[in-house]
Amino acid sequence: MARSQIVITQAPHGSSAPGIAKRSLDLYVTDSESVWFTNSTDGNIGVTRWEWVLIERPPGSTVSLLGADSATAELRPDVYGRYVVSLRINGMGSDTPGYMKTVASVSFPSLGVAPGGDNLGDWDLPAFHEGTSANWEDFYGPANPYGAQRELYRILHQLRSSYVPLIGHQYPSLPFNLSGALVQRSDSASWADAGYLRAIDFGDYTFDHLTFGAVVLREGSAGTAYVRIYDETHTVAVTGGSVSTIAGPVEIWTADLPVGAAAGNMRNDASTLYKVQVCIVGGSLTTDFVNVYDAFITMLKD
Repeated sequence: MARSQIVITQAPHGSSAPGIAKRSLDLYVTDSESVWFTNSTDGNIGVTRWEWVLIERPPGSTVSLLGADSATAELRPDVYGRYVVSLRINGMGSDTPGYMKTVASVSFPSLGVAPGGDNLGDWDLPAFHEGTSANWEDFYGPANPYGAQRELYRILHQLRSSYVPLIGHQYPSLPFNLSGALVQRSDSASWADAGYLRAIDFGDYTFDHLTFGAVVLREGSAGTAYVRIYDETHTVAVTGGSVSTIAGPVEIWTADLPVGAAAGNMRNDASTLYKVQVCIVGGSLTTDFVNVYDAFITMLKD
């Protein structure tokens, strides 16, 4: 029996698999980048009649299919969005294998690149009646339980994690690089380096509160674990920049740190390199330890 299996092609983006919707098509200049529709079974089974129909197009589009009664139909998309095309071969009914629908999804223009590396705006609607993740590119990000809506879920996650904090007056945290080459677990009462933050000038930011935080564990039965932020460029500990615990693991924060051009401040007059240091006071050598798992600076606005 003759079967309708639509293939969608656009140079330079290649062809879709037979019967599978095609996304990531591009619109460069109005009416100049054609999308082609063919039936993959034409060469195997005698197909003598084709009825192509453009049954859905984006708002504002005025295009129609060219070659609607030939083996190859042509679409020249004029706006970004989703175009739904159907094919009936040899006059077969809509409830038979000789009829099918598919989607050519012409990508929206990019609005820029998010911190996660994805193009904002570069997502498309799900294919017609698409109940699985077929036709969607691989998703490398947070767990997504929402099926074929994964691209929409991706951009909403980016907004929530990268931009909503700015709207809510909270900058994303600035993490320290806790290098394995430095000490992240120490039994010494002397300060040991545990990690670094890139050189930064806090005069480049607008905020009302700046704090230092860390995830710390006092391992053992005695002593107090300390973690502090240290100004490596000016060789001075930041005033009020120390946190401590006798338990853990626990996330602990300083009060607001001083900001300014004086020694001991978080500097707003010059690019400054900061580092994390750790020590344990009152513990027994080789049995009590300070462990630091994470360290970060957070800026807030009222």
